[in-house]
Amino acid sequence: MAARNDQTGGSHTEATGIVAIIVISMVLIGIWMLAKPAIIYPAFAINWVLIKIIQLTMGLGQTGQNILAFIEATLKGNQDPWLISFSDFYTFKSLIGERAKYIVAAITGSLAILVMFRMKGDGFKRKLNLVSLAQDNARHWRTALFSARFDPKKPWTEMAPQRKPHDWLLERNIEVVDRKVKDYAKAEQAFIEQLGLPWQGIDNLPLYMQCLVAIIGAHFHLRGSSEAEKLRGDITYVYVTKEGEQRDEALKLLIDPYLKNPKIRELVAEHTANHAWTSTALIHLLFKARDGAGVLATSDFLWLKPIDRSLYYVLNNVGRRKFHIEGAGAISHYWHENIARKPISEPKVGKAVEGISHYMGERGVDELKVPAKKELNARS
Repeated sequence: MAARNDQTGGSHTEATGIVAIIVISMVLIGIWMLAKPAIIYPAFAINWVLIKIIQLTMGLGQTGQNILAFIEATLKGNQDPWLISFSDFYTFKSLIGERAKYIVAAITGSLAILVMFRMKGDGFKRKLNLVSLAQDNARHWRTALFSARFDPKKPWTEMAPQRKPHDWLLERNIEVVDRKVKDYAKAEQAFIEQLGLPWQGIDNLPLYMQCLVAIIGAHFHLRGSSEAEKLRGDITYVYVTKEGEQRDEALKLLIDPYLKNPKIRELVAEHTANHAWTSTALIHLLFKARDGAGVLATSDFLWLKPIDRSLYYVLNNVGRRKFHIEGAGAISHYWHENIARKPISEPKVGKAVEGISHYMGERGVDELKVPAKKELNARS
């Protein structure tokens, strides 16, 4: 059976190829018969360029001069293209192609040699390590400029990856007993801190959060256009290359047109109205921007991580169904507001605390004790 199926498949492929050849041939014949100038003029224009190159490099005999004169007469309108037979057309093309192939080969070879010697690196290849690869990417994607600062030989503590739950708990002196958080209030407070400041509109935000609103708002309003992408790259560039007041002034110049844009302000007001905290307001704004304009990755504002690590991981959780412990508190409160469809000023982070117990149970961790001070310092 398998052999018969293979044969049938092969015959179908051959039949399809034959039909395609017939159809294409009929289309070309139809164009030649019904719209001959549409073929003649473009082909003669190319042939004229080739024959002029031959004339300048190799010279033309009498036949070549006659062909050149005929082509020029046709292109100038002195020769009716409808009177050119297919055999004459094919003869011109063959004679010119026979002489031009050497010139085309020489040009192609010259370009290959030029590329070989002018190309960066070792001939047709480049050797990049992790650092140089990041730097090369940053030349093309300006939002990668921040990552290009990474050096694997040097510590970069503020850019450490997300904390594992037990490390996060120990850093905050929170213990687990019988797979449950020992001090519920302390764990709850740690998650409440992820909510940030109460949401009071764009104008009352710190500058770095205003930059986030400008990035998300521009992406949303401009539907992910190159202008929105440029803004993200420009903000990253400022954070990488400038400091202090000079940085802040440059950032304000970049974001002011977007923060003052009535359409963006309207979008921000509409999609943050049901949220009482900066974290949950920005979660919903980012969610809606992605929904309306496509992907906006947190890697596009990686500069946020050393400034406000908690907010970075809160936004990094948007779209996930399993959450980082560094953003779980804000996500927990966000879903309460989202379901209620109104701002909730009282923190609702109980689900995040319960999630710790669930995690410890899944991992079989019955107890987590905060070590002595020296041991804790050694860990950090």
